[in-house]
Amino acid sequence: MSEEIAQRGLSDGGLLIGNYEFYNIGSTTIKQLKKNKIIPNKDYKKYEARKPDALLVDRRNKSKIKVILVLEHKDSGKFESERDKKSTVQQCNDLCQVFDADVGIATDSYSFVWFNPRQEDISNEYSDKTTGKKRSYTIIKDENRNDFIKEFSIDQKSDEQDITKLNVKTKVSLQNLETVRRNISDSNSQLIKEKTKDPTSLARQIWQDVWSVSGATPEKCLYTFVELFIFKYLSDLNILDEDDKGNKINFKHIYSLSPEKAFKNYSENARAFLKVMFPESKEDKTTIINGTVLNPKVPEHSKVFYKILKKFNEFGEMRNIDPSFKSKVFEEFMKESISKKNWGQFFTPRNIIDAIIEISDIDKLEDNSEICDPACGVGGFILEPMRVKENGVNFYYKMIGNKIIPKYKFYGFDKGFEKEEQLTIILAKANMLIFISELLKKNPTMSDEFSNMFNSTFKLLSNTILGTLKKLDKDRYDLILTNPPYVTSGSSNYKEAIKNDADLRKFYRVNGMGVESLFLEWIIRSLKPSKKAFVIIPDGILNRQNDNRLRNFIKEDCIIDGIISLPINAFYTTPKKTYILCITKKPERSEIERKEHKQKEPVFTYLVSNIGETLDVNRFPIPENNNLIEMVSLFNQFKGSKTSFKSTYPRCKIQPIDKFNPDEHWSVDRWWSTEERVELGIEEEETVLTLVEFKEKFDDTIKTIEELNKELKKIL
Repeated sequence: MSEEIAQRGLSDGGLLIGNYEFYNIGSTTIKQLKKNKIIPNKDYKKYEARKPDALLVDRRNKSKIKVILVLEHKDSGKFESERDKKSTVQQCNDLCQVFDADVGIATDSYSFVWFNPRQEDISNEYSDKTTGKKRSYTIIKDENRNDFIKEFSIDQKSDEQDITKLNVKTKVSLQNLETVRRNISDSNSQLIKEKTKDPTSLARQIWQDVWSVSGATPEKCLYTFVELFIFKYLSDLNILDEDDKGNKINFKHIYSLSPEKAFKNYSENARAFLKVMFPESKEDKTTIINGTVLNPKVPEHSKVFYKILKKFNEFGEMRNIDPSFKSKVFEEFMKESISKKNWGQFFTPRNIIDAIIEISDIDKLEDNSEICDPACGVGGFILEPMRVKENGVNFYYKMIGNKIIPKYKFYGFDKGFEKEEQLTIILAKANMLIFISELLKKNPTMSDEFSNMFNSTFKLLSNTILGTLKKLDKDRYDLILTNPPYVTSGSSNYKEAIKNDADLRKFYRVNGMGVESLFLEWIIRSLKPSKKAFVIIPDGILNRQNDNRLRNFIKEDCIIDGIISLPINAFYTTPKKTYILCITKKPERSEIERKEHKQKEPVFTYLVSNIGETLDVNRFPIPENNNLIEMVSLFNQFKGSKTSFKSTYPRCKIQPIDKFNPDEHWSVDRWWSTEERVELGIEEEETVLTLVEFKEKFDDTIKTIEELNKELKKIL
């Protein structure tokens, strides 16, 4: 052990500064640092005798130690000339490049030179004195293009291990460092105001490229785009550079190769290492990297792969991604969908998801609450809340030490009702990486921890026909948000599987119609008492005579908070009438007690005819007409004073609970008169024609048909 390390009490770790360890050394060689597992374990060759002055190291993952900062300092006032300063920067840069550090700082305690060891600048080129190798660096500039000269100060006397309790200088220094790391790359050394980029148009182009050579469904084209997006994104964040064998695997290197070698190298090295970084779930064998449809053995695919890389390269860096892209990417592939029937089963428009999240009070739940989507698809209800920030920091996840600490426990389950849909969990996990990218950006060595989080959040349940319905999670969840399937056939197979299992028979006793009824029963039984669920349901549940038992079960076990009518075609490819059912499970523990607890509060009902976008496949935004905004505002007001709330809005009616008779329909939109629906634009006014007017319209129709018939004959 190094004498200096022992004397300074650094054998068990450096001074803990946030998530990093600071080593103020100077008499310890690189060889000794390696032996003490302070720096990455590799061959430093001629540099092993060099002695760094100070290092800031991320050692949370002992198998992936990362040197964040190298600091070279001279005695006070030694920067008496530019030559002195330059010599110190060069010494520091040698070690930065050897350690693959993000940032270098040279200082004489009065002035500070921050530089980027990754970006080459020919004006700063010199010969490394240890090896004679040509090296270069770039001075970091602030937003005004002046040299970034902020002080970097660590209080070594501090024994505080919590960054929130460290002195102001230390916190400011770390903040400056993180700002620099977030901005610089191998092509940029200037701090810039955060500007987000939206790769939606890029996704659209790549869809066309992949489809043109593979003919694959939009689902599989989407897997390919997401995988390559992650490859480029992690490369831009400097998270992806070399594999464990020393092979260069970042985007810049792969793109520098020929089309044939690029795809082969990516498949054998980069893609393989991504799977090591983000290992698959031991339960369902899915990970974020197993979806591409291109084959490196097919020459045409190699050319298209390189063409895609070129488009990514021309698009530029992806360090700061527009938050809305995280959702829009799925919508873009939806618009091009060939297999529309399949996609309709697991895709809910973002505007509807956001509205449901806003009325759910998810942010008011107690810490460690459990939130579930039992039919999660690509994960919208789980992921959209993650866009919420608190003082610029992710509200739901925080990195403390080497652990990701969630505010709540999220669970997304899916079975996949068709063969290809079983891979939606891959998309959900990959999309989760994009949603929490800022956290990953700050903690690049913790990929295993992130992978565990992806795998514990989203789970594929395909080992039984029942999928989620096989999980008997009675009274478990604090909040359920979901759009369960209702376009699947073969519900009799589900009921047969339930009939053959004693535990399932005891759990599912309502015997409602269709898979959607089974899901709704699962949701109610799985909620904790007094907790809420927001479920998108088809009209059949509310008006089928044979589902009166299900409606009775809802009323006996739950408080009905609201039923919100959605327009036909609100969901992609599904011309089905749907509603948002808002319920709170009654507080009593036993079913008998819940039956005896009669609801007295009225029910919120609302008619939505515009969800903020066109209801065709194009889904053009029309935010100015979004009824969901008004609905959210009124529902949140209603929750605060149910018995006294009065609505003066024509789309909103507060209905007495007695109106919800289980033996009659609950299709609330039918409780508006025809005149009211016409006035709201939901229904067209009936027009009565005279016989003369009818004959004129009939003649016009005949003429139109005759003209079309003539055109058809010309073609045939």
